[in-house]
Amino acid sequence: MNFEHIIECLQSTLIQMLLIGGPILLIALVTGVVTGILQAVTQVHDHAVSFVPKLLVLLTSLVFLLPWLVERMLEFSQRAFNGSLGSF
Repeated sequence: MNFEHIIECLQSTLIQMLLIGGPILLIALVTGVVTGILQAVTQVHDHAVSFVPKLLVLLTSLVFLLPWLVERMLEFSQRAFNGSLGSF
C-alpha cells in the first residue's frame, strides 16, 4: 500500500461522505431557511415552530432517500473489502 493508494482511499471516503450526508443536510438547510423566513414574516418566534417542520421534512426525506443511501453504503463497503476503494 503506497502513498497514492492511501490518498485515493481517503478521497473516495470523503466523496462518499458528501454523497451520503449532503442531501440530508441540504434538505435541512432549505427547510430551516424557509421556516426562518416564515417566522420573520409572521413574527412568531417559537422554538416548536422551527423544530417540528424540520423534523417532519427530514423524516419524510429519509423514508424516500434511505434505499439510495443504503445502496451507496453497500457499494462502498464492497469496494473497501475488495481492495478497489480508490477506483470509482
